[in-house]
Amino acid sequence: MRVKQRQTIIRTDSDQIGSILLIIILGASLFLLGCSHKDPSYLNVNDTKSRGFNLSNQTLWKPLLATGPYSYRDSDFKKSNLTSKAHLPSSNSFSEKSFCYTWNQLSRGYVSKYAVPPPKASRVYALLSIAQHDAWLMTKREIWDRHVNLSPEQQIVFSKMAITSASATILNYLFLSETRRIDSVLVEQDAFLLKMYPNDSTVLQWGQKLGSSVAEEIIAKRYHDGSSGHWVGEIPVGEGFWLDKTKRGESGVLAFWGSVTPMRAYHKDSAQFLLGPPPDFYGPEYAQALEEVRQISLDRSQAQLRSALYWADKLWTPTPPGRWNALACSLLTVRNTDEGDAVRILALMNLSMFDAGIWCWAAKYRYWLIRPSQADQTITSPLELPDFPSFPSGHASFSGAASGVLGHIIPELRVQMDSLAREAAMSRLYAGIHYRFDNDSGLVLGKRIAERALEEEIELKEIKNAAK
Repeated sequence: MRVKQRQTIIRTDSDQIGSILLIIILGASLFLLGCSHKDPSYLNVNDTKSRGFNLSNQTLWKPLLATGPYSYRDSDFKKSNLTSKAHLPSSNSFSEKSFCYTWNQLSRGYVSKYAVPPPKASRVYALLSIAQHDAWLMTKREIWDRHVNLSPEQQIVFSKMAITSASATILNYLFLSETRRIDSVLVEQDAFLLKMYPNDSTVLQWGQKLGSSVAEEIIAKRYHDGSSGHWVGEIPVGEGFWLDKTKRGESGVLAFWGSVTPMRAYHKDSAQFLLGPPPDFYGPEYAQALEEVRQISLDRSQAQLRSALYWADKLWTPTPPGRWNALACSLLTVRNTDEGDAVRILALMNLSMFDAGIWCWAAKYRYWLIRPSQADQTITSPLELPDFPSFPSGHASFSGAASGVLGHIIPELRVQMDSLAREAAMSRLYAGIHYRFDNDSGLVLGKRIAERALEEEIELKEIKNAAK
């Protein structure tokens, strides 16, 4: 057992601070470039041979959280006679397929602005994308199940307005101080649809009501999910245990997050997400892993440094889940994705990352593993040391979950998605922040969560194939 009291001094001198500030500025510049330096290799912008997705039939989909029913009268939809313009103006920023992406981008901006930590950021993206998915699906339920008589153009208006209204309701709930900006985007998208379809104001109104109803139901269901909790317990002290860098006896960032209710009900299969312990602090496997971090720190190459900075995604950025959202939105945009498919993919990806974050943080505060630079003060990092235990890697967990979903749904990009996830994980080793086993375990955890989230989708795909 690790019982020996240990104190570690984290070195910070003026030269180090100056270097860190320079690196932060460089990192911010790289972040603003987004994923553009990788676009040619993984977005396949010029590849028009394969644009399909490994998704089930939309008529088989089920809402992820919302259940309804919502009260509407068929006569309300029959009051409007559609008169639409033939083409959308190219100068308008809201294209036929961009509504869900606009809100996703807005949410990433707010996560950055308010320095939302990664686990809570994953909740923002999950609530938003699930509300978009369920709002879109509920409009289709109105049409498919209740046989509401809407023209194809009216169906577009109905679905897009529901997505917009659901998005605005979710973001207003999450970022109360941004209500004016959020509502202005809602009004702008409403006005755009009304301009395109001037005789469809009734359909717009009911789309707005349905979207807000779906979002309000989702908010109510997740209101007591434990995400506003706090941690109560004792911080373990001794060799091999994580050290509070504030020296105030604080437990670190979101120590309670492992008790948050996941989006998916895992029940009996939850044991597969409980990671086993990291290597013994006194054993040869741990010593070898620590030595690897030390050697990289002593001789960090320029390529390793660029990777560490590029994937840093610390506070005041959209965080790792936000980076994967930006990547997914870019992928779906260049592939001219149907909005229904887009909201489905984003929802599955984000609920997977949210759940992966919960199980990751549960392991962090179950084992309280010391960070490499706390165990060996000769290890340096170009990044600020995260204020929570080491095992497993959050970057790897989020990336494993996101790449698992995207790689399944876009099979021809599975290799690229896995490669990006591994690069994101390895960047933390290059930065001297994580051990290799942190990264390996995080990737495995994320993949397992993604597989579980995709089970229903795979079952529905099998139903679709059997019906052919």
